Amino acid sequence: MEINLVNPPATHGDYIQWWKDTRLQVTKEARRKFDGIVVYAAWEIWLHHNVRIFDNNCNNSPRQTADKVFQHLQEFNLS
Repeated sequence: MEINLVNPPATHGDYIQWWKDTRLQVTKEARRKFDGIVVYAAWEIWLHHNVRIFDNNCNNSPRQTADKVFQHLQEFNLS
């Protein structure tokens, strides 16, 4: 899936609008996969946030979390 993406905005409310606007750039056939990627990435970020807050564990940097998301997506794509 080739798409020119811009980074989602840092503010809370604009993320949903970014998702809606960006998914329109994706072909109809690829939107389900795109939506899955966005949801999966948001879920991993949320889990990372919870570990940092509730377990007081700051071992993973945001970059490491992003790398983990990309690694899992690549593994999923190969299966």
